[in-house]
Amino acid sequence: ASHDGQTLMRQRVNELVSGLAAAGLLAGLPFTWIGIKLWRSAGLGSGSMAVRIFLYILAAHLVMLAAARQANIDIIISPHDPIILWGWLLSVTGHHQIITNKKEW
Repeated sequence: ASHDGQTLMRQRVNELVSGLAAAGLLAGLPFTWIGIKLWRSAGLGSGSMAVRIFLYILAAHLVMLAAARQANIDIIISPHDPIILWGWLLSVTGHHQIITNKKEW
């Protein structure tokens, strides 16, 4: 009987998580379109947008980590993740600098 209760609870949690994920995606879609329109109207270059996206991703990871720590959930962050993010940022900013310098030549 204990096993059936655990299975039912697991199914309910999976349904709840799936529903919340779908609601979050649907709620976030209009904000995504608003953000795209604002970036286009601001006239930011692709390098500036990439740097901002990187900073937003970094902030989202920090908020997620803080929320997990507050909820006493152990999260193990692989050392490869920050290295990959920082490497991506360096390559994007380097590419942006190359493009900027070519326009000045």
